[in-house]
Amino acid sequence: MSPRDSNGIPGPLEQSLIGSKINPVGEVDYTNPVGIFHMGRSYDPCISCAVHTIDLTGKCAPNTLRIL
Repeated sequence: MSPRDSNGIPGPLEQSLIGSKINPVGEVDYTNPVGIFHMGRSYDPCISCAVHTIDLTGKCAPNTLRIL
């Protein structure tokens, strides 16, 4: 489940996240990106906590998520 291989090609999890909306109404909520973890779990339930989120717009301050 590498994010990118040695040729720079995104792995399957990264490909599934590119362009994905996070909640059902299509409004991305950067303060609560739990939908990303749901997608990650569909590939491997043991790796979902290793999925990282990046705000490329720079509009949101970094967050710390606590997984219980």
